Amino acid sequence: MSRSGEEEFRPQAERYRSRIRLFLTLFACAAVMTAAAAFGPASWTKPLGIPGTTLVFVALVAFFTKPRLLCPCCGRSTEGFDRFCPVCGADGLRRYQITAAKCDHCGRTLGHYKYRNYLIRFCTYCGALLDRRGV
Repeated sequence: MSRSGEEEFRPQAERYRSRIRLFLTLFACAAVMTAAAAFGPASWTKPLGIPGTTLVFVALVAFFTKPRLLCPCCGRSTEGFDRFCPVCGADGLRRYQITAAKCDHCGRTLGHYKYRNYLIRFCTYCGALLDRRGV
């Protein structure tokens, strides 16, 4: 756990965060435009509905093509579960269910069935500190 890859990991984390911000911005704009097209005057249907629907598609493409997060120390993906807790970095992560794990140190139940319910701060394979804020 004494290893740190923060400096090498920072560009990946920033790309990941910017892609998530892009997704949220596009999706919010799409929701406003399609709601205005659906509930506004009839003259707004095509000028706002077609671009709003297109923005939903573009937002989903932005979300599903977000960059992978790789540990700069061991080169493995940070999305899986192995030995170390991705939240606190303690050794002792154990499988809880098929898509979940439980940390004996911090007591968190971590899952990633449809989405992650935790922030990645440490690599689960080598225990290196990746990002203090969490990604």
